Amino acid sequence: MKIDSIVTVPITCHGRARRGIVKITTDEGFIGYGEVGETASEQLGPIIISRWSRLIVGKNPLD
Repeated sequence: MKIDSIVTVPITCHGRARRGIVKITTDEGFIGYGEVGETASEQLGPIIISRWSRLIVGKNPLD
């Protein structure tokens, strides 16, 4: 499975972008939503640690 696209939308907190909403699409059609950044919440699902960022894969947070 390879990542086809990653889209990140910054969310500002008190004037600074401290986290972002992420949509990942794979070549097999899987779509995952999550958050990255310093203030990402841990309520969307499993956490994958990747260097300085946290990626939480879950359902569409905009629904």
